Amino acid sequence: MRCERWRRVRLVSAFLAAVCVMGAQEPALLVRVYNPARAPAWVLRAAIEEATVLFQRSGVDVRWVHCEPVPERAVGDPCRESADPRAFSIGVTREVPAGVARGALAFSLLNAANRNHGAVFYGRVSDVARRYDPVVSCHQVLGHAMVHEIVHLALGGSDHDDSGLMRGEWRPADFRAMGQRGLRIAEPRLRLLKSELVARGGGAAAIGDIVGRAWLPMTISRSR
Repeated sequence: MRCERWRRVRLVSAFLAAVCVMGAQEPALLVRVYNPARAPAWVLRAAIEEATVLFQRSGVDVRWVHCEPVPERAVGDPCRESADPRAFSIGVTREVPAGVARGALAFSLLNAANRNHGAVFYGRVSDVARRYDPVVSCHQVLGHAMVHEIVHLALGGSDHDDSGLMRGEWRPADFRAMGQRGLRIAEPRLRLLKSELVARGGGAAAIGDIVGRAWLPMTISRSR
């Protein structure tokens, strides 16, 4: 009995120690979400859940804040734009800026003055979800597109991977994987993302060094 009790104590202690280590080392980010497209609340909630699961499975802690555009915000308001390099803003919009590729579902704007802003085009996301129904749902496409742009923003670059979530053009097989929560960030890019977020958490990598604009479209393949 004493051996069994001691074994349990050791297991619990090891578990708590592992949790503490993970918590201490886990990179984190904050995402402010705006919904000018007025996407249904349940769709947005489900999309955020998809994105959260994807980040958590990748070892990244993410906090979401629902925001409304207002002229001024009080100090301490989580929706107040800040210089925190781990904070990003994503808008779910129906407006598509001029010059964005026809197949693009989203874009990221790398500009120090805009505090790491990106947007996802809800109308296009809905169209793609209808095209691939029932393989994937609208909230799943929306959630993955949000993560795709956040990774671009965090890494400050426009390059894509040959496979996985950060592929430049999602293909039918990617949507099937997305529908089963199987579309992941490729390991090399994931390591870069974690390293960057940890560095930003220590204040070593500020977004103020990024100059100018870069359109980072995430498009889909037109082939079935």
